[in-house]
Amino acid sequence: MIWGPGPVQVTRIGYTVRGPEWGIAIPQGDLVALEDAMRRASTYWNGIGSLIIGVRRDGCLDPSIEEMLEIRGVEQVLLHDDLGERARQALGRRFETVGSLWVDDHEIHPFYLSLNDRDEDLATVQRPLLRSRRLRRVALATWGEIPDEDLEDWRRRFTVTEEADRKKALRGLLAAQLRGNSPLELGGRYMSSTEQRGGFDGWPCLFVFGEASFNEIVHFWNLRSRLSGTYDRRCIVGIPRELLSAADLEPLRGWVDPPAYDTYFKPDITLATSEKEAPATRAAFEELGFVSAGRRTRYQHSFPKAPKGREGLEYFELGRAQLGGPMKRGAAASVLATVTGRRISLDLPSPDGVRLPFGYLRLGIEGLPLPLPLSATGARRLIPNAWVSQEGLTVKTHTEKNWRFEFELPDAGQALADWASSSGYEVRPSQPGRYGQALMARLDDPADLDALADPLAGAILAELTPDSTKKLAQRLSLDVETGPKGLDEEVLLELLQRQGLLLRVAAKTLHQIASVVGRGKREVALALAALVETGFVRRGIGFPCPRCGFDQVVPLSDLDERVECQACRKEMAVPVLSGDSEHPPAYFLDGLTARLMEQDLLSVILALRRALLDSPSAESFYAWPGLLFEREGTEVDGDLLVSDGSSARIFECKMTASWLNLEQTRRLVDLCEALGARPGVAGLRGEFDRAVRELVLDSDGVVYEGAELIAGDHDGAERG
Repeated sequence: MIWGPGPVQVTRIGYTVRGPEWGIAIPQGDLVALEDAMRRASTYWNGIGSLIIGVRRDGCLDPSIEEMLEIRGVEQVLLHDDLGERARQALGRRFETVGSLWVDDHEIHPFYLSLNDRDEDLATVQRPLLRSRRLRRVALATWGEIPDEDLEDWRRRFTVTEEADRKKALRGLLAAQLRGNSPLELGGRYMSSTEQRGGFDGWPCLFVFGEASFNEIVHFWNLRSRLSGTYDRRCIVGIPRELLSAADLEPLRGWVDPPAYDTYFKPDITLATSEKEAPATRAAFEELGFVSAGRRTRYQHSFPKAPKGREGLEYFELGRAQLGGPMKRGAAASVLATVTGRRISLDLPSPDGVRLPFGYLRLGIEGLPLPLPLSATGARRLIPNAWVSQEGLTVKTHTEKNWRFEFELPDAGQALADWASSSGYEVRPSQPGRYGQALMARLDDPADLDALADPLAGAILAELTPDSTKKLAQRLSLDVETGPKGLDEEVLLELLQRQGLLLRVAAKTLHQIASVVGRGKREVALALAALVETGFVRRGIGFPCPRCGFDQVVPLSDLDERVECQACRKEMAVPVLSGDSEHPPAYFLDGLTARLMEQDLLSVILALRRALLDSPSAESFYAWPGLLFEREGTEVDGDLLVSDGSSARIFECKMTASWLNLEQTRRLVDLCEALGARPGVAGLRGEFDRAVRELVLDSDGVVYEGAELIAGDHDGAERG
């Protein structure tokens, strides 16, 4: 950690309680297995949110499943008994955890979830009795099922009626979805979405079943499982084509425009239907008084809900349900928690209004002050049986009035090791990275880095930087190639003396620095003052030894009237005069700064500073300069890793942007993808190649060039 909170801090911890997130794998096209899966989903909390996965004999999945998994992952895939061995093996390779299709007795049953809400809507359950196999499938997908052996249990808790009249039973399917009093809807209680990125805020969607085929049923089921709700209302409901009349659709008026909502949606409702059912659907809605808006691609919502000129007409369109991005769901709450050192104690009461019977639930905890995004390894280190879900640190536990936890949070080093190992990497700092970490640990305030974000400061540092051994070797090689043939002792000595690197510190006076950088002495002095104050540059007196001639610099902290030669140990007086003037002070780089400069790490430090400026808070900013990631014998370096605890970014930094080629950039992007981070590139001088820039931005990365690193133009950086 670079700059973080003090030894005691108070932080807000969010937490969520929810039912399981399961996928149910069945043979593709098998209607019997599909019906079996829907029946079982009626018997546990969040069964309505399960994902149904159709699997071909060769183990291939429908491409839409991957999109559904991106929106909401599963903690386990339950395998139907009718799946073949080849399909089972493919699922075992694709998913981390698979198991048999069964439901533990301790999972919360839907009929328990309304015992404390005995209002009129939830007290009565109407069981549909339908003769048609097709309509029974629609009922399973929209209403669920009460098995005959469970009927008496339901009757002890609800007023259970049965409806054999087909029209009344079908109307009851729609009413139950809107009111929430069916096995599936009750199983979705307390499971509203708490957050969804890129969603459509619960845009109402009506799904019209035609033939109720395997693909049609699965598509509806999975859409419902991944669409976020708003104000605790279901945002997609399904009806059979038999209900396509104005009289049967009348209840939808209150669903699309309830009086308590302030948001006006346009179009008010999306109709998801096949081309075959489209004419009847259009006719029914026009009879109901809706006006067609065509196949819109833009969706709008505004306040208030009834804009001028609307004249009470609801718009609709024929199209597909609009899916959003990753979502979180459950019953959410938050508390304030105290962190002492790295120790945190949590006391989490059951969320307001949520009263659950005894049974299993999933408790997700987010907001823990961690150096890096929570990893699977890190989750198990905190709580042995925990894992990472979209709600954060997640543990399967029992219902309680309060959940209490006490554990020690990882330090920056342990968090880095856990984060990397969860993706199969070992990580260690490079030697330049050690220099960078040492410098960051020495700084008292992140604002000290501002002294470096100045073109004149960069020129001064470059002038005071001693040549590295590598650069010396390069110069000697060039001189040997262009100079006398051979390299004897006298020639080597002459070359070393010509390079000015015979054990001498690169110390220069104000006059010498100003002459080289071409700026006025006052301007240079102001820049030097900032560098000296922050410890990047030091002052001293430079002079040669009268006996051995060794040029030395004595720092101000070591000065006395008489000093000892650093080479021959002769004691001598510090000179007062230099010619006819007072001997001037000399400026030289602090030892650590000199190491950073000779390793060309200025671009890394300035990228770190810029990332810190972009961070919401310095108290949750962590950075690791110079890391080496190794997996399966292959090593990839990252010049800079920064994190705010919830997301991470890895940078490739260059003094000159054009030095970064496309192959290096691809390695960076691949590393970020493997670690779940985002890429960044920083170049102090010049511009990045267009292909490099596009690759980084297309990968949700960020591009910093000279203006953003030096001038501090916070809005200048390009982001993907």
